[in-house]
Amino acid sequence: MRVGLVAVGTAFAIVGAGVIASMVLTVVPSTATRIGDASAEQVDPSTAALMLLPAVPTGDGSAEMVWSASAPTEVWWYEEAPCTPQPGWCIEGGPLANWSGAPTTGEFAWQGSVASLYCLYVEDSGDHAVNVSASFAESYPSASHLLPLVPFVWTMVGGSLLLGVGGMATYLGLFLPGGVYGAPAAATLDPIWNPDDPTQDDRFPPVP
Repeated sequence: MRVGLVAVGTAFAIVGAGVIASMVLTVVPSTATRIGDASAEQVDPSTAALMLLPAVPTGDGSAEMVWSASAPTEVWWYEEAPCTPQPGWCIEGGPLANWSGAPTTGEFAWQGSVASLYCLYVEDSGDHAVNVSASFAESYPSASHLLPLVPFVWTMVGGSLLLGVGGMATYLGLFLPGGVYGAPAAATLDPIWNPDDPTQDDRFPPVP
């Protein structure tokens, strides 16, 4: 076993696995919540007012609107859409909800598609001004933390390479025996032939 190789391989594998795990977590859908309030509106007698409540558009969310008034009043809840051909926002279709009988509070909740803008249409048919307030809350899948595709792919490739190299290094470090690459044996050189050396056999001089 080679301890150094195992340590380096394990470090590479941990870093690679961490990079991959962090990228995987970015694609796990999360839920965001947004709460908005419309400015309190004073509606004079025999007049009407629009209260706009912006939202985050999504095809798969849930939302709830709650309103309250200081006196009984008539209220309608509409979806807004861009006007055509003139710029601005216009009421889209019929009311999503309405509260007749002049109540002082109401709420409307739903799941599914959420538009980008809604409005509360308030009509005061009484003899005194009415103060109206409204709040809007929604929950929707959040993808704002996701990386663009190209950086995501390259980061995943880098993490995979680190994990692969680290795993291979750890495997080799565990199963390669120590000392495999020991120092090479010292080379042995033939002595230079010297005809005057009595210890050398002069009958077989080296071939030039």
